[in-house]
Amino acid sequence: MRIVTSLGKTGDYTARIMREPTKSGNFSFEYRECWYGSAEDWQQAEGVGSPESVTTWYYAECVRSEEQGSNLHDFVADALNDAPFLNAFDQPVYFLGLPFDLSFILPEQALVSPTSDLHVQIKIYDSNNLLLDTVNEDVPADDLEGYVNSLNIDQATIPTGAAYLTAEITV
Repeated sequence: MRIVTSLGKTGDYTARIMREPTKSGNFSFEYRECWYGSAEDWQQAEGVGSPESVTTWYYAECVRSEEQGSNLHDFVADALNDAPFLNAFDQPVYFLGLPFDLSFILPEQALVSPTSDLHVQIKIYDSNNLLLDTVNEDVPADDLEGYVNSLNIDQATIPTGAAYLTAEITV
């Protein structure tokens, strides 16, 4: 999948959440036996059900050590489990004046009408653990599903005296 990913991010840091199509995506896989004169049918890879349904495979450009493996299952939230941000650091450092975002994987959501929203809550604290400000925003989820996304932390929302912040995204 390396040929469909790129080093640069395409997010322009104007939206609260940005989809990263150059860092992630999905595909389905079919195969068939082939030789000269062959007319074999295409087969779904690991399809389920009767008739077989299409299996969607997801990929993401991420840095993982050999010990961690390549499965990102622990970073995908489901109905029973929360997921951490897709970040190598327990406490990433924010440098005032530089762009800053936290990446996360948003799995496909159930089809609902009206469309589902993501609720973003960012809480900003001072060094005495006093809450300075809370940022709440709802973001439409439809265009973000099935991709690695970036939560943009806008420097204009960081008040003077801030020491750290927490971020939570719920569906």
